[in-house]
Amino acid sequence: MAGLLYHDKTIGHVDMPKAISFYEKACGLGDMNSCNNMGAFYENGIVVKKDLNRAIELYAKACNSGDASSCSNLGHIYALGRRCKAKYTKSTLNFLKRLVRVGSQNGV
Repeated sequence: MAGLLYHDKTIGHVDMPKAISFYEKACGLGDMNSCNNMGAFYENGIVVKKDLNRAIELYAKACNSGDASSCSNLGHIYALGRRCKAKYTKSTLNFLKRLVRVGSQNGV
């Protein structure tokens, strides 16, 4: 994962804009770990403008593809009652149930 090379100072030189560029490309190509990382950047406003709606979209994409971390992150957003403009019909409980299923399949 090229994004990690620019994101993790123990692996390489930190260049967050470059890391985000690689993560975005990898997410678009189906790397759900990259989608999860991008979700965290948007959730927390790291290098990109904070955007909970975008974070939720990215976490949901990865969660629906079986990424347990994304399911957990998405569940936390809903559990904390964070406000966002978009209305989502899936409840926190549904995402947390999915986390349990995905985690069980992945040994989490």
